[in-house]
Amino acid sequence: MKELFRQLMEIDCILEQIATITMNQMTVLLQSTQEGQDEVLSILEEMVSYKDELITNLVEVEALFDKRYAEQREQVHASKQIGEFKKCVSNILEKRERIQELERNNMMILQSKRQEREKRMEVHKGAQEVVKVYEKQQIK
Repeated sequence: MKELFRQLMEIDCILEQIATITMNQMTVLLQSTQEGQDEVLSILEEMVSYKDELITNLVEVEALFDKRYAEQREQVHASKQIGEFKKCVSNILEKRERIQELERNNMMILQSKRQEREKRMEVHKGAQEVVKVYEKQQIK
């Protein structure tokens, strides 16, 4: 039973790290400017890479937890610590929800930034159109 609680705490800790990185990504996105785009992308790539490592670790720990829980399920339900166990699981589920919400917010910010950038971009006429306009002006 102690091992199950240890694994739950480890899962909770990893989720907290993922949530922190996701919040930091939001900060970087909100503070980014047009001038520092390359630097912002580099920072975001590093954050995503580290978050991927954490997610891989999380999947491994969760698999171990699932296996151990399956083995000890009846003991857990018969235990006096079932309330504490449920509380830990509930806390983990809430953190997952919070992370998903943060990720959705980051996606909206990113889409908004992209749309702003597209609005600022000038669409240049094709070379042929420019030549035609020039020729018309020359004829006048």
